Amino acid sequence: MLTQLAIQDFAIVDHLELDLTGGMTAITGETGAGKSILLGALGLCLGERADAGSVRHGRERTDLSARFDIQHLPAAVEWLTARELPAEECLLRRVVTANGRSKAWINGHPATISDLKSLGEQLIQIHGQHAHHALMREETHLALLDDYAGLNGATAQLAETFREWRNARRQLKKLSEEGSEVEAKRQLLRYQVEELDQLGLAEGELATLEEEQHTLAHAEETLRETQFAADCCASDEGGALSLLNQAFAHLSALPGSDKGTLANTLAMLGDARIQVEEAASELNRLASTTELDPERLAWVEERMTDVHRIARKHHIAPEELCALHADLQREVAQLEEGGNDLEALSARVVELREAYRQEAKKLTESRQKAALRLGKEVQQQLGFLAMGKARFEVEVTAKDAPSLKALTACSF
Repeated sequence: MLTQLAIQDFAIVDHLELDLTGGMTAITGETGAGKSILLGALGLCLGERADAGSVRHGRERTDLSARFDIQHLPAAVEWLTARELPAEECLLRRVVTANGRSKAWINGHPATISDLKSLGEQLIQIHGQHAHHALMREETHLALLDDYAGLNGATAQLAETFREWRNARRQLKKLSEEGSEVEAKRQLLRYQVEELDQLGLAEGELATLEEEQHTLAHAEETLRETQFAADCCASDEGGALSLLNQAFAHLSALPGSDKGTLANTLAMLGDARIQVEEAASELNRLASTTELDPERLAWVEERMTDVHRIARKHHIAPEELCALHADLQREVAQLEEGGNDLEALSARVVELREAYRQEAKKLTESRQKAALRLGKEVQQQLGFLAMGKARFEVEVTAKDAPSLKALTACSF
């Protein structure tokens, strides 16, 4: 609703502020009183074409503004919100200079004249002596019929279904065009995953292989040296255990050896014998368990070579192969799901197309029924106006469109 109209230096008006309240306001006056000037000023605020002649004689510019209460105009609120403009109210301002230049603002923000026109269509309708020309525009026919029949909700739902169908088609086209690239990537990833599957490297296995390789590679040296050390400890001739036994026996044979300073020495020799005997036993055990297995060593070294070769191929450290394997498996799974998405999207496009056609068919039928009622009612009104010979008919025809175009047309 228009709540205020402010005019500064427009035509013959010096300054005028007109405040409007709820209800009907009638402005009357004789010819030349300035009624058309008010409409002209309002028209400029709504985006009509301006020229230098609209500026009051002797002034540099005309400044016009129109304020609207839009709390009951959801279309206007949506228009402002979509452009991130304040939507509590609507203030349109238009400035025209003496040289014919024009500037516009919407809620204090610079705007184009086309913006004023677009928003103005959501705010107000001006009916003048040539307003009937709107009936000649085909795009207004369906809107008038839908308003009469209360079909605006069905029309909005059809438009929403249309947008969903169009967006789904675009997504499907994009996925289809990218399909060859996705398939090539999927094949590469599958090959990489299969190669890592064949390798079958377990978490922590590389460290185990390195330890085993070190053990097998030095098995002969380990066997030789442990056997030599065991002989040093427990050899019958010249071994440490034999010498300790001899020393213990000689000292024990001395008179008073169980007392005095020799007692501590004998105790230490006894402990030493036990330690050497246990060391010799451990060395013999190690020597007995150390095996020379060149075939196993060759297998371990070959497996380690495969691990390092594949790691180099992916430009990562060998320790990172298990993590890479898991990442590649997830990526392949996502691409496989993408293929399912393509199928699901194709089905969705078909579903939306059928829904659109059914809704359009139902809307067309409703419009055709409403058209008959509208034609009869207007015909009755023509008779009431003593225009009985006039004929008014509303015809709704469906259009077969191969693409995403409207399926209904209306003509008066």
